[in-house]
Amino acid sequence: MSSLELPIRILYESVAPMSSLAPESPGASNQLESPSAAPLIEALKVLLITRLLFFSLAYAATWLLATSKGPASEGVFEVWSQWDAEHIARVARYGYTDPATHSHATVFFPLVPLLIRGLSALGLSPLIAGLLISVLASWIALTYIFKLAEEDLGPGLGRRAALYLALFPTALFLIAPYSESVFLAGAIPAFY
Repeated sequence: MSSLELPIRILYESVAPMSSLAPESPGASNQLESPSAAPLIEALKVLLITRLLFFSLAYAATWLLATSKGPASEGVFEVWSQWDAEHIARVARYGYTDPATHSHATVFFPLVPLLIRGLSALGLSPLIAGLLISVLASWIALTYIFKLAEEDLGPGLGRRAALYLALFPTALFLIAPYSESVFLAGAIPAFY
């Protein structure tokens, strides 16, 4: 067994199958047992476990790789406000034509900045709004990749497909407040 195979197996087995959510008594009904809710629940479990893992690793990395002594200067969420996230937040705040926005900000599709601006109007910071949007969009993408894999590859493979997508090295872009998670939330259901 390779060094990477064991942690993936542990993570895969920690996402319990839907049978563990069955009602205790045979006559009791359970909304979570319905076939339409199974992909939502399984995708949510994969999403929560992998987000917790990535947020913990990111925070630990900033703490361990810090150039100064003491606690990390960045918080758990501020770690994700890097590179494109800053540009998208500026577009959300100021629009595309304001001098505070980078001259090449037009490379960012307007849906994510519009969503961030909408949530910011409700009182959320642009960073938290962007992270919340990426969580919801990733949940949609994982739900539909689960459904696609179950339908096309066979029963029982949806959870594995969702887990592989959530653990893929480029899954970091699905966590940060970038447009990739919103893109996947639209692209994967298009194939379903």
